[in-house]
Formats: sequence, C-alpha cells, structure tokens
Amino acid sequence: MNVFEWNWLLRLLAAMAAGFMIGFERHNHAKDAGIRTHMMVALGSCLLMLISKYGFKDIGSGDPARVAAQVVSGIGFLGAGVIFIRHDVVQGLTTAAGIWATSAIGLCFGTGMLGLGAIAAILMITVQHVFRRFLPRNAGNLLIKLKIRTLRTAGIMDVVSLLQSNECHVLGSTRCSAEDENSLTFQCEVGAAGDMHPEELIQALLASDKILSVEII
Repeated sequence: MNVFEWNWLLRLLAAMAAGFMIGFERHNHAKDAGIRTHMMVALGSCLLMLISKYGFKDIGSGDPARVAAQVVSGIGFLGAGVIFIRHDVVQGLTTAAGIWATSAIGLCFGTGMLGLGAIAAILMITVQHVFRRFLPRNAGNLLIKLKIRTLRTAGIMDVVSLLQSNECHVLGSTRCSAEDENSLTFQCEVGAAGDMHPEELIQALLASDKILSVEII
C-alpha cells in the first residue's frame, strides 16, 4: 500500500502555481482557456505522473513513461477545443499550444523536476506575453463589425486601404448602401490584432477626411 508523501503535495502545488501564471496571461488577453483551465491541466498532468511513477510500487512493476505518453497525446483533444476557424482566420492556436505545453510542465513537476518545471513555466510566459510586444501583429485575433459612413467620393477600395493601414483586413463581403446624395455607408466585418481596442480603431478611421462616422454593430 502506497503511503502519502508530503513532497507529492509540493509537486501538485508547484504545478498549480505554474498553471495559474500561464493561465493568468491568457486570461488577461480574454482567451477562452484561462486561469482555471491551465491550473486543472497542470494539476491533472502532475497527478497522472505521480500515479504513473509511484502508484505501482506495491505490485513490483510499472512503466512511468506509459501514462506520460498518454497525457502528451490525449491533451491534444482538449487543445483542439479552443481552435476554430471563422472566415478563413484560424484562432486559438497559441492557447492550444499553451495547454499542451502546460501538461508537459505538470508532468515535469510530477516527476520531481521542480526546477525544470519552473524554468519552463517562465519561458512559456515569456513567449506568450513578452514576445507579442515585439513580433508583428497577427490580424484576425479580434473580430469587429463596423458601419462606416463615408463621403460619396470615397469608394470601397479607399475604405479597405484605410483599414489595412491600421493593421486590419476585411473578412467576407462588404455591404454598401447610399444614405443620401453626399454619402455612402459600408457594413463589414474586420479582423484586427487581439490587443487593439476598438476605440483606437474608430479614432484612427475618423482621422481620415473621407470618413464621416464609424459605429460598431
């Protein structure tokens, strides 16, 4: 019969702490998989590793790598749940990769490699949070439906060019209608960088002398 060891609790708590830090970064960027998801993934992976490593001592045999291998492959189904495609824009890949890597960190703590697990957690947070400030923005993380009223002399290409200059792109078709003899109204859905605030985009569009008004619909 296996007896509880207090260092197992330390590993579980360390895994949960790593999951909390990684999930907190995702939560701050309004991702579906946030703090609780990452904490549970790290905790569950650590627990499975402890079972795999110490749960079979009473029968004199066991294969610690077997359960770990199943965690690595099985966690992919959870990651697939946060990936979706909308208007040819793939979203959730970074979060899915983060969930998969979080499970590996949980396994790390489960084996007793606390230092390696802590370093891996810090590196993950660096990749997710710090690098996004320096790498080029990836349009499509934020979907916004806009109603843009322009001067009659402006065309659809003027609107598209203006959106592209603000790191946005039009998704799908654009509806155009004539409000009066002096203006046109365009309704479209645009993809923007996930860290862009809609108010910033509206102010940037209104700075053009061709734009009369911009509304989020």
